[in-house]
This record gives sequence, C-alpha cells and structure tokens, in this order.
Amino acid sequence: MKYFKIYLTFPAYIFFLIMSPACIFANIIEVSPTESDKTIISKIEGAQAGDRIKIAPGTYKVRIRLTNSGKKDAPIIVEGSGDSRPRWDLSGHDIDAFPGSKWFERSAWQIEGKYIEIRNIEFLNAHLETGGTAGNGSGIRLLNARDITIENCLFKNNDNGIQGHGENVLVQRCQFQGNGETDKNPYADSGHNIYTHSGSWTFRFCSIIDSKHQNAHCRGSDIRFEYCWFENEGSYALDLMTSQKDHERHGGAYSGAITLLGCVVIQAKNPKNTSKIVALSCQPRKDSVALNVNLYYCTVIGNGSSAAIVRTSKDHPFKSRINIYNSLFQGIGQSVRIDSQGNGFDIVSDIRSNIWPEALKKDLDAANHFPQQMLFADAIHHDYRLTSKSEGIGLANANLGEMPRWHIIQKSGKLEILPRNTAQDVGAYEHNQ
Repeated sequence: MKYFKIYLTFPAYIFFLIMSPACIFANIIEVSPTESDKTIISKIEGAQAGDRIKIAPGTYKVRIRLTNSGKKDAPIIVEGSGDSRPRWDLSGHDIDAFPGSKWFERSAWQIEGKYIEIRNIEFLNAHLETGGTAGNGSGIRLLNARDITIENCLFKNNDNGIQGHGENVLVQRCQFQGNGETDKNPYADSGHNIYTHSGSWTFRFCSIIDSKHQNAHCRGSDIRFEYCWFENEGSYALDLMTSQKDHERHGGAYSGAITLLGCVVIQAKNPKNTSKIVALSCQPRKDSVALNVNLYYCTVIGNGSSAAIVRTSKDHPFKSRINIYNSLFQGIGQSVRIDSQGNGFDIVSDIRSNIWPEALKKDLDAANHFPQQMLFADAIHHDYRLTSKSEGIGLANANLGEMPRWHIIQKSGKLEILPRNTAQDVGAYEHNQ
C-alpha cells in the first residue's frame, strides 16, 4: 500500500505559522507511554483552556474523551512530541475493551468540546466487530464539537478514520489510508476513510487513499476538500447525503454542499461501484432538500469505464445545483448522470471551461474543451501537470467559481505542497511548475 508523507515548502510553512492562532499556554503537561493508563487518561482529559499536552513517542492503548473546551485565544492543544508520532493503536480487541470512559466506546478519541487542536498523532486499528455498532468505530469521533483543528495525523486501518458531528472543523496535512471494514467485520459497507455526519468541515492538503469503501462519506451543510489527493476507493470516491442532525437543527428546508478545490481524484481500477465518482443521495424528507456539488480546478483521472463525475440517485426528490468549472477529466464516461428528473426533482448543471475526453463532445456544449491529446509530465507516476506543449494550457476562466492558491504534487510517494501563481490553466496544476 502507498503511504503519503506530506512536506511543506518554505513559503507554505510560513503560511501555516501565520495562520496559527497566537496564544499564551497556561500549562505544559507531558505524557509518556511508561505512565499508567489512568495517569495518561487523566492528564489528557483534564486539560484546560490554554494547556498544551505533549505526548511522547510510543504506543498507547487507552481511549480518550475530551469534554473540556479551550478558548478562541487559548485553545487546548494536544500534540505528539519528539522525532516520531505517538501511536494510538487499538489492535487486538474491540474499542470498548480498552481502558477509558464507559460513556463512549466507539472511537479511540472522542471530542465533545470546542477550541481544541490535535497534532502529530497516529490513530490505528480502532474497530468494533461485535454488537449493534459493529463496523462503526473510528480513530477520532466528534460529538457536537466545534472549532476543532486536527493536523498532521495518520488514520490507518480503522473502521472509519474520522467521523462525527462538528462545526468549523479543519483537518489539514493528514493521511487517511485503508480505513473501512476488516476481514472479521460482517458490516462490509459501513466504514470509510472519512465520514462526516453533520456541520461544516474543511479538509486541506490531505491524502485520502485506499479506503475499503468510500474515501469520503459526507453529510453536512458545508463540506470542503481543498488541495486533497484521492486515490483507490473501494466503492466510489465521495458522496453527499442528507444530514438528519442538520435538518433538525435548522428546521424547514435543508441544504447541503460539497466542494472540491484543486483536488486530484484517481479512480480505482476495479471499484465495487463503477458508475460514479461523486454520488448524491436524498433520504426521505417532508421539507425541501438541496444537495449541491462544486468542482473547481480539479484533475480527475478515471479508469476508462462509463463512470459519471456526478450521479444523482432516484430514491427521493431533491434539488441540486452542480457547478463544474476549470477542471480536467480523463478516462471518464459521463459528466453528470441524472437517474430521475421531474416529480419533485430539480437538477441544474453548469459545466464550463473544463477539459473532457473527445468522446463526450456530443454531450457537452462549446463552453468546454476537447483536446485530442493531453500531454502530462509523467502520467505513469501520477504526475498530471500539463507540459508546455499540451493543448490544455491557458484554457481556464478565472471568473468562474473559486481560484486556487496552491497545488499538490506527488513525488516518489510524497505529497508536496506548492503555491500556485496563476489560475490560467485548467486542472489542479499550474503547468510551468
């Protein structure tokens, strides 16, 4: 399996320093794997606003529940320290068999507070293989949390990498790999790399790969993926469904949206579901439902099947606005597949200034481009930057959608983040870098 490490160039590193909130830490608390389970739990769960918890490298096998909250100018910070990240490894048993609060038993960590930052930790092998919640464990679970930052963490081989209800959640420079069902888990379709239940989330500079089911299963009012790398999904890459919690909280009409900006999406060779890259599905509702999709400056490489970029379900009526601008598609069979129209469905697509396979020319209008040959820097090794001789140079319309500020390049299994100087080229890359 591939394992992406993410490295920042110097300008990008300065950006993150500038964006980090300035605060004065009230206390620095050190945690070691040689301490008792009770001491480890007490130190981390007892953190107060402004505290900084520094966790030494090693393997930890306890469950953590963060119910305290920080403040905007004094967050609670929990971070790995040292030369390697501490490993929260719950292999060998179900999650609920490990020491921790009896009030939660579905994740290695559960976050219930606000203004909390978690950095530099690995979450591994968190599973539930028995009981009513089998297959629905996770590395981190958010429960009505808000103003949460999770940075430079690895989520690998859990039922779900991260899941839950959250508002204003930022997940950046994290790796999600191989999360989903295990051989022992009878609930084969219940696990994903990412599963948002409600709220507003931003995933930025993340590698999201090798999911056993979906790379991202999304419910929420505003779910954003900025400059992320998706690859090798078990079923389909992403979906957006209605969120019961958001619907109840806002009342009346419900609206959810998923946005991809500057992302690279590489479809698996043989996924379980080859009909779509992004799926829209509405569960029964009495009120009006809108599910919206935005793709801006993305590069999507299909497997040559008939897959559609976006496919809408026909189960229950909903409205949808699908905006696809300045993106590059190859090996794709359709742009948008609408399985039902009329009887309460209202699906509107605005598809402009993209590069598509020539075979789709008959289905799309002149606002798009159909070059006969795309010239990539090194497609075999997933370098999809356009060469200087490519027909796709300079075809973007920067007045459509959002403009990219960064692009991500994979080099020898490493994900590198570089600033993007212009928005003239279609796709996730600026051609001359």
